[in-house]
Amino acid sequence: ISSCTWVVSGTQPEAPTVGCYQTATFNTTTCLWEISGTQEPSPTVACYETAEFDDEFCEWVVSGTQAEQPILACYETATFNTNSCDWDVSGTQPEAPTGLECYETAAFEISSCTWVVSGTQPEAPTVLCYQEATFNVETCLWEVSGTQPEAPALACYETILFDDEFCEWVVMGDQPGQPTLACYQTATFNTSSCEWDVTGTQAAQPTGLACYETASFNTTECDWVVTSDQPAQPTLACYETVEFNTVTCSWDVSGTQEPEPTIACYQTTVFNTTLCSWVVSGTQDPQPTVACYETATFNTSTCVWDVSGTQAEQPTGLECYETASFNATECEWVVTADQPAQPTLACYQTEVFNTTSCSWDVSGTAPEAPTGLACYQTAVFSTTLCSWVVSGTQDPQPTVACYHTATFNTTTCVWDVSGTQPTEPTGLACYETASFNTTDCEWVVTGNQSAAPSVSCYETASFNSETCSWVVSGTQPAQPTLACYQSAVFSTPYVLG
Repeated sequence: ISSCTWVVSGTQPEAPTVGCYQTATFNTTTCLWEISGTQEPSPTVACYETAEFDDEFCEWVVSGTQAEQPILACYETATFNTNSCDWDVSGTQPEAPTGLECYETAAFEISSCTWVVSGTQPEAPTVLCYQEATFNVETCLWEVSGTQPEAPALACYETILFDDEFCEWVVMGDQPGQPTLACYQTATFNTSSCEWDVTGTQAAQPTGLACYETASFNTTECDWVVTSDQPAQPTLACYETVEFNTVTCSWDVSGTQEPEPTIACYQTTVFNTTLCSWVVSGTQDPQPTVACYETATFNTSTCVWDVSGTQAEQPTGLECYETASFNATECEWVVTADQPAQPTLACYQTEVFNTTSCSWDVSGTAPEAPTGLACYQTAVFSTTLCSWVVSGTQDPQPTVACYHTATFNTTTCVWDVSGTQPTEPTGLACYETASFNTTDCEWVVTGNQSAAPSVSCYETASFNSETCSWVVSGTQPAQPTLACYQSAVFSTPYVLG
């Protein structure tokens, strides 16, 4: 049986209606109900809270929640303004850097809360010796200027080659030597045929000479010289007569004379009428001066020196840079050579001497620079290895939170970190707290509601989420004022057997 009431016998005035914070006591002296108790003052509340008295639980119930702090940029701070009852956000993003090069870009990095400048100037192009590369900050490109010097005009026997080392034209080739001329000849160099043209003709030998006259060509005077050597009229004995015979070109002497003695061709005999005998006179001509390859032999038939011997033929099959000249001292052809010096080569070049152009032909091409390099790599040509050497290492992947992912950006050549921490759970009970577990990468909610307290039969317990505690309400009914003839017993619930 459950009554939880006073069992009164007798009649008592009804207790007045009272507030939850009041109690009514029956004054047996005055036989009246006396009311006592004062409502507790309203609590001080924040600007976003309101206080309302709960007659059921007999307490002030404060409600209202502070507005959540806004999501801030890295350079911002938030302060709660109790006057406006709102969050005041302050802080300004740093200004983007100025004065960047044309190839640079600036991006705001949230993790470091700074502007990050990236970009690299393109490498200068390879230029020829007469060219110059200038970086144009307007177009952000390299501009190549410079013109190869014009090739000089060449003679027909000259060839030309551009020397990249000294950055100039090199002219090679010599004019052929002028040929040896006769006194009546002239030589003119023909630029069309690239040879010497020899002109001039020897004057015709004179005719109509007397039988005793001879003509010889004088190379000093460059003319024919006529010499006359008519035999002298012999001295005649008184017994002789003489007559010049133009057929035999001699004097025909008639008469008897002693026989003429045998003489050399260069000798003459004269009959001396005084001595009455033949007188022999005459001297052999001196041996002429001859070239080293000639010999002189006196010809008794012609009565002159016969010169024989031929100069050795000029050597053939010479290299293009060789010339031959006759050395009269050694009596032979002397070949001199002046081959162009072998050029300095790059490691990938080879040279072959070209006998047609009489110059060194250089062949070989530098290996092409490798392509497809990663953004953090550079290629430098090594003249020692004769190949391109690639260097550069990717930056290590940054340490990231569990909810982040790092991806290497080949455009900016840096790691891009993406991902956002899961939002902290809301609607938690007052006894619950949330903490972020970096191992499982999630929010973990902990906390248990305290057990409800034991209450009397006239009490009730309710959990107050504001104070996060159990609130026990209910008051034992006041014992009624009894008349002297009355008695009161409080009946608590019990259960039958």
